[in-house]
Amino acid sequence: DGLAPVGNGGLSLRSRKWLRRAIRSCPHFSFSGLVVDGNRECVVYDWVAEDVYFGTVLRGIGAPLPSAFEAILFSSEMIFPHH
Repeated sequence: DGLAPVGNGGLSLRSRKWLRRAIRSCPHFSFSGLVVDGNRECVVYDWVAEDVYFGTVLRGIGAPLPSAFEAILFSSEMIFPHH
């Protein structure tokens, strides 16, 4: 379906509204600035790169994101589209 966690920490256009939703929905235990208790469905305890974190959590909470192909046309790190 062309949907995958997408993002590149070097160049990303992100909505602050959706970033705040992501952090509230699935906070990082150490870095979110929130009190994290055991009653949440999603908490990140391990280190994870911010682009992977936001790409995964934003997709999971239904944020408007491009397909993987649309994202690679905007910016790519290592993989280039053939057409």
